[in-house]
Order: sequence, then structure tokens, then C-alpha cells
Amino acid sequence: MVRRNTGLAACAQIGKQALRPSVRAAHARPLSSKPEGRANSLKPRLTAPEKRTTRSPMARQKEWLIAPKTQICIKFTWGRSVSDSENVTGLKGAWKTKFEILEKAGADDGLDAYFKRKSKLRFREQFKISFNIWALVFGPFYYFYKKMCLKGAFLTGVVFSIDAVLVLIERISEINFPATTHAIPAAVLFYSMANYDYYRFCVKQERFWNGLPKIFSTKVGAIGFPCVAFSALMLVSVLSFGYDVPKCDASETVSLLTDILDIQESDQGGADHEGTSSYAFRDITTISTDDQTGFHTCGAHFYNTDAGGSNKDELFASYTVRITGDGTRFYINVFDIR
Repeated sequence: MVRRNTGLAACAQIGKQALRPSVRAAHARPLSSKPEGRANSLKPRLTAPEKRTTRSPMARQKEWLIAPKTQICIKFTWGRSVSDSENVTGLKGAWKTKFEILEKAGADDGLDAYFKRKSKLRFREQFKISFNIWALVFGPFYYFYKKMCLKGAFLTGVVFSIDAVLVLIERISEINFPATTHAIPAAVLFYSMANYDYYRFCVKQERFWNGLPKIFSTKVGAIGFPCVAFSALMLVSVLSFGYDVPKCDASETVSLLTDILDIQESDQGGADHEGTSSYAFRDITTISTDDQTGFHTCGAHFYNTDAGGSNKDELFASYTVRITGDGTRFYINVFDIR
């Protein structure tokens, strides 16, 4: 009997050892494998109840990385590099590369550090973070699409202000800048700053630049500044500086053209022919008008009648009508008679 009891005890002991791995495995199971009622009792109470679903660790990590305010950017953890793959899960391949270069260029430390370190990068890296084709094409609309509305509105106001100054210089100095001159400021501002601003918006949650007056970061400033700058541009564009450019067929234009033709005839035939002819004009046309300055390029058919009443050959004159720099007088430049 003793031996039999010893054998039974030995079998029971072996059975316990054999069952231990299965017990440990049961304790290692996730909560989702437990009965539903018990699992729900173990869940912590949440302030905002939501529907729970089983997700992979990567899916939960992506959800945590999404910025709660913007819902479009990644919220990076403190003390980790932007180049870590787990911190750029929500970025596409091109943006991930740009963010890595921007971090290397010192975008985390502000504009001053960014421009200093950026110049030390290779040309290819500088091009990647400095050029944004979509910002070049769409300008402020790209900023609005990326939710950087305050910065987009401010840059729009800056562009309008620069254009107003350029138009004012054109009107005063009678210098016509090429059309590309007015487009260059917008192109440089938007395409060169878009990548940096988007990085700061995502990583630092920066809505506006530090160091500028806070009025521009408010709704009043964001709406008012572009509107005021655009109004100034329109005012300068239509400003005539006290004198309108006469039309090609205006009486004062024809009178001044006649005086010029008299002077030219006297130069060719001597003082005896000065003022001895009268001119008849027909088919006076405006060939072109400068949109910026309002200057006209004109053409007119004319013939002159001498003192005896006989008509000479019909000629064609090409001339321009402009105003002086002070805007108080106009003048005509006859550049072709045939």
C-alpha cells in the first residue's frame, strides 16, 4: 500500500508539472481571448466612450501619431529623431525624405539656424527642401490646402504690397517692367518657404512665425492685411497722377502732331516753308495701348495742302502719345513717316 500510494503521488506530481506550461500559456493570452464579460470588466473607463476593435500595434501607433488638432499631420515624440521610421509612419516617401533633410538643416531651431545650416548642405539636398512645384503653381491656395492659412494670408499680402510698389515705380519713372517681374516675388516666397513652413506646422504645431506683430496672426489681421494691400495695388494701377493720356484722335493730339509736322517741313524746305501748309488727317487708329502706363501707339494717314490749294502725296505717320514723369503734360514722339 505504501508503494502504491507513492506511485500515485508521483503520478500526480508529474501531472502538475505537465499542466504548468498550459497554465502559463493561458495567462499569456491577450485580453481579447478571455470571455467578453470579463474582458469588459477589465477595461479602464474612458471619458469619451468609443467602439473598441482589435487593431494591430502598428495601427494603434499610427493613430497616436496623428495630431489631434489638425488631423493631417504627425505628432512626433520628444527626444526622438524625425528620421526614425516609427515617427514618420504617416508620411509619404517624398515627404519623409524632405523632413529628414529639414531636420538636418536645423528647421527645428527657427529660420536663422535653418538658413545658416541649409547653405552647408549639398546642392541636391538644398533643392529638395527649397523647391515645391505645387506651391509655385498654386501659391497661397497651396498654403490654404495644407491648413497653413495664417501664413498663406500674410504672404499674399506681402506679394500684393510688392506689386503695388513696382507699379508705383513704373508710373513715376515711365519704366515698364516685364510681366515676369511682378510674378517673381510670389514665386520666390511661396515655393521656397512651403516645405519649411509645412515641417514647422507638423512638427512644432507652428501656425505663424515668431517675431512678427501678433496682429497678423489674428483673424482681423489675416483677412485685413491682404485686402488692404490689394486695394492699394488697384489704387496705384488706376492712378493717373493728375493727367490722362490723350487718345490718338483727340483734338489736342492732332494739334500737337500738326505742329511737329510743320517743324519737320521747315527743317527740310527752309524757313520760307514754315507754316505754309495745312494738314488733313484720316483713318487715325490706335495700334496698341500699354496696360500699365496707358501710353498709346498710333498711326494716321494724312496729306498736306500748300498755299496754292494743291494737294501733295498722302503719307502715313506712326507716333506715340505719352505723359511726362510729373504727370502734368503729354508729348508725342513721331518715329516713322512714309
